Amino acid sequence: MRVAQIYEAIDNLQVQIVLELRGSYGMSRLLPLTDICRLTASKKIFVSYSDITALHLALLAPTGAPSRSDTVRRFR
Repeated sequence: MRVAQIYEAIDNLQVQIVLELRGSYGMSRLLPLTDICRLTASKKIFVSYSDITALHLALLAPTGAPSRSDTVRRFR
């Protein structure tokens, strides 16, 4: 489950930034399953785009936690 993958990333002390590699229309369905306080307490920076905007807003609204929305660039 993707929520478990997010928790795995935030629990890893070597991870500073959680990079969502693709947008997903399902993030709004995952938010009720996600502990937003746990995400913000991790002090990780979440970087993503597309429908992950729902996660950005969920982080920002109650806590003001920073996150970043950006485009994904192709590397050649």
